[in-house]
Amino acid sequence: MAMHVLGASGPNNWAAQNEAPYQENRRRIEKIRPIVADWRRRVPTVPTWRTTTPGDELDAFTPQHTGGHVAVFAVALTGAALALCAVYLTTASRARDVRARAPQYAGAHPGVLDTYDLALLTAGTARAGEVALTELFLDGDVEIRRGGFPPLRGAPITRATDRAGTTHAQRHSVVELTGRLVRHAQRRGRRQAHPAAIVGAARRRWSPTVELARLRDAGLMLPAGALRASRGWRTAATALQAIAVLGLAMHCAMASTTLFDVLERYGLTVAVAPPVYVITLVLLIMVYARFGVVGVVVTVGVLDGGYLALGARPADVLAAGVLSCLVWLAVYGVYVATGGALGTRTPAGDALLAEERALLARGVGTEPGRDRALRAVALYGLTGVRRRIGRGELPYPDDTLSRVADLARLVGAIHRRGTGPNADGGAGGSVGDSGDAGGFPGGDGSGGGLGGGDGGGDGGG
Repeated sequence: MAMHVLGASGPNNWAAQNEAPYQENRRRIEKIRPIVADWRRRVPTVPTWRTTTPGDELDAFTPQHTGGHVAVFAVALTGAALALCAVYLTTASRARDVRARAPQYAGAHPGVLDTYDLALLTAGTARAGEVALTELFLDGDVEIRRGGFPPLRGAPITRATDRAGTTHAQRHSVVELTGRLVRHAQRRGRRQAHPAAIVGAARRRWSPTVELARLRDAGLMLPAGALRASRGWRTAATALQAIAVLGLAMHCAMASTTLFDVLERYGLTVAVAPPVYVITLVLLIMVYARFGVVGVVVTVGVLDGGYLALGARPADVLAAGVLSCLVWLAVYGVYVATGGALGTRTPAGDALLAEERALLARGVGTEPGRDRALRAVALYGLTGVRRRIGRGELPYPDDTLSRVADLARLVGAIHRRGTGPNADGGAGGSVGDSGDAGGFPGGDGSGGGLGGGDGGGDGGG
């Protein structure tokens, strides 16, 4: 039998048999190469977050971000900002005209209003729920203690007596509602019984039809529907502006991936970058829970600016994020300066609240104790009472007010933040026809948020 040796010449030579297909593949590649090069020049590539250095083999697939893109983005952003500002300015002008025709002097005297009417006039149903929770606490029907790791929403309600939520001739309906909500939350589990959640539920479920009618009859609030169109336009504008915050948050989370190259530059492993992405998302959620949408925008701007300072790329994308945050905050400033959520309180109602605060600061009108403490919460909110005691603005000795300050320290901020130095939303407030206060979402456990226009710098309202 004839045997062919590997490497010898002949028809069965192994190298000769495999060389022909190899050369054929090489010829096909050479034919395709010009087509691929032409395609790379003609077809636009999809932007990526990866950056390259000159000579990188992926340069052909990496888009070159130019200043023209940022210019187009800036023009679009400016147009949207101007449209929102136009809505805020127009609706504020109409509201001023309506209030100018409203009663300028109150038909009620200081000290005459019920505590819950006063809370409703100041900051709406949420403030009334805050007063109701304070009354339950002072009466010993609920117990709030700090325990374990402090949650974002403050200390939970650890105990509720059987008397909480029961009908009592001396108790307001919102107090009974709040007590029932506390007991129901206790039955469902401790996690449901946070003060912020209880106040939020009371705000949504209490319908103060009689109280609102009484305030309107006294000339302290505008007639129902007087600002419906203006508030509707303003609510739509704030909703669009709040939705934009979601885009900013996602942009910031994606921008954190630009740290890949920065980490490599400093000799750190790229495996550190994915945790940075997750940490960024968690941080933004925590900021939203505590400070609302405005806090998120500020955080996004700081993070994007930090990434830019570290040399992360693409720089124009990060610069666009910083620019967006600055424009958003500028528009928000216009919103606050033009009246926040445009409440329905009349100039007479504003004047009455000012007189009530003056009497409270002098310790006139009510005896020290439970009633005075509840009226203080109605006017300033829990956080506002604590801060004013600390600043000496409520200087008279009162053990009950000290207990309210302790309660405020336990539960933290459970109410909306907004404009106005007196926790009432400034001129006109922010309380709508239904008694609920408008504004930007987030910032507490009850659905309120920064910029709601129903609270002051103290966190009330």
